[in-house]
Amino acid sequence: MTPQSDDIPTRKQEIPIVLILGHYAVTGLSKRGGELWGPCPIHNGGREKRDLHIDVRNNSFVCFSQVCCAHGNALDFVAAMEKCSVQEAALKVREWMAEESIATEGTSRGRGERSFSKSAGFNH
Repeated sequence: MTPQSDDIPTRKQEIPIVLILGHYAVTGLSKRGGELWGPCPIHNGGREKRDLHIDVRNNSFVCFSQVCCAHGNALDFVAAMEKCSVQEAALKVREWMAEESIATEGTSRGRGERSFSKSAGFNH
């Protein structure tokens, strides 16, 4: 069965970027207000580099490395990580959300959370 395009969460507001960062287990991020800075997992930036900027309030990211220059919303991040189109990224996120729903079904709220529902690790 092919999903309808309107069933796929394609608007950037529908998918919090911190959930996507959690799915990829992005670590080493430093928090400054509503922003996160750290190494870019898209181009495997070194731990000492702080070239990835995530604006949590605007649900967007940008990599300032000349090697990468990736930018956009949560779906753009998935597309860059998976080396696929934004439409394919939306389908992947939909699958992750469905898997998460099945995995946490029957558990009480706040328990049984898995990687997709965890926010990215960051240092204060």
